[in-house]
Amino acid sequence: MYAHFNGKLIPLVEVKISPWDFGFTMGVTVTEFLRTYGQQLRLLDHHLDRLMDGLSTVGIEGIKRGQVASTIQDVLLANLNLVRDQSELSIHVCITPGESPAAAPPGFANPNSPTVLVYARPLDTRRFQDWYQTGIPIQVVSIEEVSHKSIPKSLKCRSRMHYYLAEKEARNIQADSRALLLDHHGHVAEGTTASILVFDGQTLIAPPDKQVLNSVSTNVTIKLAGELGIPTIRKNLSIDSVKQCQEAFWCSIPYCLFPVSSINGHKISERRSLFQQLLQCWTRKYQFELQ
Repeated sequence: MYAHFNGKLIPLVEVKISPWDFGFTMGVTVTEFLRTYGQQLRLLDHHLDRLMDGLSTVGIEGIKRGQVASTIQDVLLANLNLVRDQSELSIHVCITPGESPAAAPPGFANPNSPTVLVYARPLDTRRFQDWYQTGIPIQVVSIEEVSHKSIPKSLKCRSRMHYYLAEKEARNIQADSRALLLDHHGHVAEGTTASILVFDGQTLIAPPDKQVLNSVSTNVTIKLAGELGIPTIRKNLSIDSVKQCQEAFWCSIPYCLFPVSSINGHKISERRSLFQQLLQCWTRKYQFELQ
C-alpha cells in the first residue's frame, strides 16, 4: 500500500514518524476517516469541511483544502491499483503540528512544519456483516465522554484514551458489545467511534450538537431520514429513553449504520422498518453495498 507523507508518495512501510512528533507525544492529531463507495469518495467534501475546521481549532497553519483533496485522490488512485475489483478502501488523514523543537517547553511546536500523513487500507467489511441482521449490543460504561469544554466537538482528533478504556470495560461485561458513553450529567453521549440515534416511532432523536462529535455518518443519516419524511430533533437522551425506543441506530462511516439490539442487556424492539429504509437510502444515494 502507498501513503502520502509530507509531500511524497511512498510505500506505507517506509513512513517514519519522529518520536518527538506532537501526534505521538501528546496525541495532537487532527484526523479524518473516509471510505470509498463503489471505489469512489462520495462524501469527500463533508470530511474536508470538518478537517479544515479542526485544523483551525488546533492552530495548524499552511494546509490548503485543495491540497488535501488532491493528496487524498492521489492516495486513492495509487492504492486502487493494488486491490481486487470491487474492493473498497479506507482513507486515513492525520495532520499534526509537527516535531517539537529540542528543549522546547511542553505545548510548543513550530506551526510552519506540520506532519501530514494520508494512507489507505483495504476495508474488510466481512467482520461486521452479521450486525446488519442481528443488531449490535451496547453497554453503558463508567468512562465519561470528554466535555466539549475540554475538546470541542467540531474537532475529530486522536486523543482517545477514554475510548480505549471504555471499550475494554464494555467487553469485560459482554464480549461482543460496544461501549456507550454518558456525559457528566448522565445523558447519553456517543460510542467510541460511533454515534447513536433513536427513533420513537415518529421522530429521530440525536444528542445535542455540543455534546457529541460532528459526525458525518450521523449527519447523512439525518438528511436521509428527512427525505423519508422523518423529522429529527436534538435533545438530551436518557438510558431509559433508549430502552423504550422503537429503533436505535449505531452510526459510523465504515458501516454507515447498524441497528442496536440491546442496551445493558435490555432488548430493543426488533422493529427495524426505518433501519431498512435508511440502509436502502444509503445504498441508492452513495452506492453503499453489503459484501
